[in-house]
Amino acid sequence: MGNLREYSRADSRNPGQAASRPQVEQPEGRWRTNGDKSSRVVDHCMSTSKQQEPETEKNGLEDGLRNPEQEVVKQEQTVKDLRNENVELKQKVARVEAHIFQLKSVILGNVGTQKTFDDEVVGAFSQLRQLTQQVAASSAFDLSVIPQPVLDSKNQEKTDFYSSLGQTTASPKDFGLRLRAEIFSLLEHLIFSRTCFGLKQGGGEGNRELWDMEDWLNKFEKLLLGNPKVQRCKVTDWRIVTLECVDMLRIPETYGILVAREIDGFFHPIRSKHATRAQHEELSRKISITCQRAVELAKMMQQSNRGYEVRNINIEQYPLLSSLEHCAEALGVENGKISERSDALAYVLFGMLTRTSPRIDGEGKILVKAEVILKKIPTYVLGRGLGNL
Repeated sequence: MGNLREYSRADSRNPGQAASRPQVEQPEGRWRTNGDKSSRVVDHCMSTSKQQEPETEKNGLEDGLRNPEQEVVKQEQTVKDLRNENVELKQKVARVEAHIFQLKSVILGNVGTQKTFDDEVVGAFSQLRQLTQQVAASSAFDLSVIPQPVLDSKNQEKTDFYSSLGQTTASPKDFGLRLRAEIFSLLEHLIFSRTCFGLKQGGGEGNRELWDMEDWLNKFEKLLLGNPKVQRCKVTDWRIVTLECVDMLRIPETYGILVAREIDGFFHPIRSKHATRAQHEELSRKISITCQRAVELAKMMQQSNRGYEVRNINIEQYPLLSSLEHCAEALGVENGKISERSDALAYVLFGMLTRTSPRIDGEGKILVKAEVILKKIPTYVLGRGLGNL
């Protein structure tokens, strides 16, 4: 502090001396302290840092040349590590893509063409079951007389139905139950066993082309479902979008009417000759309503991604009720009383409603059990008594 004041006083007294004192230049960007050793240290560090990387690479190359086998092992390990890292990255990408797919599935389920819930489908299914019961109970049918066998070369199911009535039906009640079962069988065959795309129209050459197109779409869907390489949820997405596009065409729905004509003609041989015209017209109207409701139910299920199905039971594959109690319930005994029931199935009165979701849980659920009719215990067994079985 004293030296600083002495310099100040000396400069003020002799300005010429201050001007003549030599000045040391201070280069920009470099730290110096009146020429002390620190400046040289900084310069040395900066110069050596620039040369460090090339020197390191050079030394590594020289080491590799001196020990080539060790270097090969080292480089091979590096390649192996990179490949493992590549596999891990691919797995991570696959997981992310799967997560994206799940999110898209949720989005499609939430904002799809039609959100369908169990209660809706169960309600429509139960209503359809009641309608078939009303049709079978119509006074326009004559159930008191078993009709003669009908031979129809174009409809084998019709031939089989009328040929079996004389062998399996003993009363009007049994006839009515058989009639209900056959109505369901026709609905299942004509409507529920295929996707109703809404292209089938009646009459006209142009409509014939749409009819063929719908048949082609059904075959294509079955091809996709039968190929293990195609995910079921992908097929569901395709069907939903296709149905949405068909809806945009605003084609009038007439397939239910066409099915009604088919069913009406199927049961024409058992129409009563004593019924009034009004009774016959009412029966035709109920058949038409039943078929239209069946088509509406089919579309409701097909426009959903929850996997709803109306399913029949293959009696040849599952002949006993005891193996089907989780999905079927007995409503009667063929030509007998409920006390005479056996465990063997005679026929299916009405199929079951199921849900198998490819997105939500992937597991099936029985929403409504099937209704079945059981066979009667043979007379010789009844004579021996149930306790001897």
